[in-house]
Amino acid sequence: MKILLAEDSRTSQQLAMLILEDEGHSVEVADNGLIAVEKFASSSFDLILMDVQMPEMDGLKATTRIREHEQSNDSRTLIIAMTADESAGDRTRCLESGMDDYISKPLDMNELTEALTRAGACGGKHVDQSAVKQQAASPTESMIDWVGALEFVSGHQSILDTVVEAAIEEGPVLFDQLRRAIESSDFEVIHRTAHTVKGAYRTFNPVPMIEVAEQIEALAKSESLDQIAPLFTKLEPLLDLTLQELRNPPATN
Repeated sequence: MKILLAEDSRTSQQLAMLILEDEGHSVEVADNGLIAVEKFASSSFDLILMDVQMPEMDGLKATTRIREHEQSNDSRTLIIAMTADESAGDRTRCLESGMDDYISKPLDMNELTEALTRAGACGGKHVDQSAVKQQAASPTESMIDWVGALEFVSGHQSILDTVVEAAIEEGPVLFDQLRRAIESSDFEVIHRTAHTVKGAYRTFNPVPMIEVAEQIEALAKSESLDQIAPLFTKLEPLLDLTLQELRNPPATN
């Protein structure tokens, strides 16, 4: 399949691209909804994977624009929503905007394969549990759930290594973006960036960091800057610990 991936997180981009390309698909990336609409208008795709929260234009608006464009040529491209939110209300909003299906973030290879199978486009691959079991045999105290992260990519250590590199690169960028948004009281960017942090790092499940990001995301909706500031201070060392472990993962045999 020729797939358009609309996703602003570099880490999530890397994970999705590696999974899809491993399945034999070709992938074109759009960093936000506006670019996704532009790419759709200038090319044809078999499938669009659409993140819900993105800068410039979110996935809901982008989907609506695409569906409006399709009315003129009597066609319909499959659009699957991707979001770190798991509420029934979020799913409803996705479907009401014109999306056809819904998967959670971070992307799970089996869940993504099931969605592609529903589209009649992917036979799917079985999870290779040997690498997962090998790493699980030597558990260590950790900020990161390495076994769970490896399961997300079906035991493909090379894919996980690439996603780790992207997360290391993206972390400081997201932190700086969040800092500047707080300094300027830009609650829309605060909400979106905290949401991106939550989604990008859930592959590794650093629970304390994700919990703080979730709190910041929720407080941004109520524009509670006085409560966001101390949480941001708490987030910095948690991110540092996460990045430190990503740079120095536990040794495997």
